[in-house]
Amino acid sequence: MSDFQLCCRTYTCSWLPAFLYWNMQYHIEHHMFPAVPFYQLHKLRAAIRHDLPPAPHGLLATWKHLLAIHRRQIADPSYIYVPELPQCAAGGQQAADQILLTEAVPAG
Repeated sequence: MSDFQLCCRTYTCSWLPAFLYWNMQYHIEHHMFPAVPFYQLHKLRAAIRHDLPPAPHGLLATWKHLLAIHRRQIADPSYIYVPELPQCAAGGQQAADQILLTEAVPAG
């Protein structure tokens, strides 16, 4: 998959869960820029926030969102979650919805 915004999830949290998880709650940012040290990922997120989908705050909010997606997929097996992606702030081109859906569906 060429767009980590579609296959990874970022959430924000307080310092203790962040410390215990080595700041890997910034998972999209980690995959987009793997050379950035884990302790700098929060600064990276702040710098590129305009190019990222919204992130829930806290584990409870994240799990509620994941469970809602899971319930919808149980009810409708053809449902594919595509996160809300921001408009291209840097003047780039955003892929069409059909391209995003094609990338979201596993090959095979």
